[in-house]
Amino acid sequence: MKKISTAIILALLSFSCGKDDAPSTTKVTTADVKVTIDENPKTGQDISTVMGSTDQGSLNFKLTQENPSGALALDASSGKITVKNADLFDFESQPQITATVVVSSGATSKNAGVTITLNDVKIPQNGLVAHYPLDGDATDMSANANTGTAMELALAEDRNGIADKAFDFSKPGAFIDLDDQDFFHGVDKNFAISFWMKPATSLENSTILSKLSQSTSCGEDEQEFIMRVRNGKLSIIFYGNSASAYRGFITDTDLQLDQWYHVVVNYKADPGTNEWSDRFEVVINQTEQTLTLATSVNAFPFDIEDTDSHLAIGNRLDSSGAVCVDVPFQGTLDEMAIYDRNLTHTEITTLWEDKF
Repeated sequence: MKKISTAIILALLSFSCGKDDAPSTTKVTTADVKVTIDENPKTGQDISTVMGSTDQGSLNFKLTQENPSGALALDASSGKITVKNADLFDFESQPQITATVVVSSGATSKNAGVTITLNDVKIPQNGLVAHYPLDGDATDMSANANTGTAMELALAEDRNGIADKAFDFSKPGAFIDLDDQDFFHGVDKNFAISFWMKPATSLENSTILSKLSQSTSCGEDEQEFIMRVRNGKLSIIFYGNSASAYRGFITDTDLQLDQWYHVVVNYKADPGTNEWSDRFEVVINQTEQTLTLATSVNAFPFDIEDTDSHLAIGNRLDSSGAVCVDVPFQGTLDEMAIYDRNLTHTEITTLWEDKF
């Protein structure tokens, strides 16, 4: 009996040691990530971190099944997610970005789903009188319903490289008719204009925005305001309400073909001086421009004239809305907004960074 008991004890001890020595299964845990951020972030911006844990070794994080491809960057050791391609974070074209992250330790892995929902960031709304995205029609997206009529326009790639989200005005007779608006004229009338442009075929006499119908070419004297590309520069002429007074100036940036420019024009009705140059502030691609007088007739100061000519994007129209001088913008225009106040430098920077 003693010999049998000893054998049983030895067998039990052997079984116990064998069980302890067997390799255990590695455990990995993780969780899905769901976040909401504003569209148009900066490249390298932190988004979130995929959390994970393991009871053996260290974790590795791998990005898979990304939509759209190339939008995200992932740190393989920490799980931190950042913006890789900021151009892909556009609400209008991709309101949600998704991916799968494989969290592994050795041969064991778990998947974490990543869902990033984009907020539709709006341009500044205070004082906004008209907003034309120019992405398929002449709809005013402000609350004021100043929708225009588009003629002879072609859809084009926008400032973000997205197809059919801007308008090419190069064709003869191309324009958007905004009717007889009072955005610019009057005593103490401040305003601002923000837009994107890409000259394509010409840097000569290329109309961006006008409310101008002259007796020499249109058979009527309805001169108020014109902004155009001329001699490779941005040029503006504004007309007074007495004795046919006007001032015209150019900016100092040498414009190039096939390059996008963000332009903001601030007009100050009462800058506290009698200098014409103090009425305007022009910023092109975040650079404040030096303004050079190009043409001058009769005395200054004056307020901008009230005329019956139609306000037009991309060409010049008379008081009936007909093209009287066919000088369309030779290129693409995008995201035009008009305000009844001046934009601050902070707002101008935001419009530039967010590509509005």
